[in-house]
Amino acid sequence: MIKSTGRKLDSFSKRFNYLLDQAGFPPVGEGRAKALADRFGGSKSGAQNWIGKDLPPKRDSLRLIVTTLLSELDANYDASQVVVWLENDNVVDDPFSGNDTIDINKLPIESKHSLLSKVYISVHNIAKQEGIDIYTLADHVMDHVYNSVIQQAVESGKTDPDPYLITSLLQLAAKSA
Repeated sequence: MIKSTGRKLDSFSKRFNYLLDQAGFPPVGEGRAKALADRFGGSKSGAQNWIGKDLPPKRDSLRLIVTTLLSELDANYDASQVVVWLENDNVVDDPFSGNDTIDINKLPIESKHSLLSKVYISVHNIAKQEGIDIYTLADHVMDHVYNSVIQQAVESGKTDPDPYLITSLLQLAAKSA
């Protein structure tokens, strides 16, 4: 059974209803909560919290709902970005508008730390795969690598760093060392 988090998120219901509109759910007040509960195994009252009280389902449940609904649409949307958009007002542009950039400074601290951790780990793993000892590279060079990868991830709206960019930057840094 899918349950609400109990944590209120400003404008969550407005964004969630927009997603449900895109997925062809009945309008609010005309069976939307029941259809949602029936479809995803929650209660009608829980679904009413999601669509009217800004109380989202738990994150894993929200990801399941988003992934399922997006798989049925005739377009290619990034489920991770849609989840971030649903949970964070004014952090990610509406993914359905085609403008999908993330401002890292507006991300909740957990999301910001997650991206920074992924960048750090990816850089270290790729350096190891490429046989590059990053500890021999100058600090300002590594700062440039980290900052470039973070900036690219933020500008592209991706939640994971680009391994091709990391590899290219590390190879260039190693050649110039």
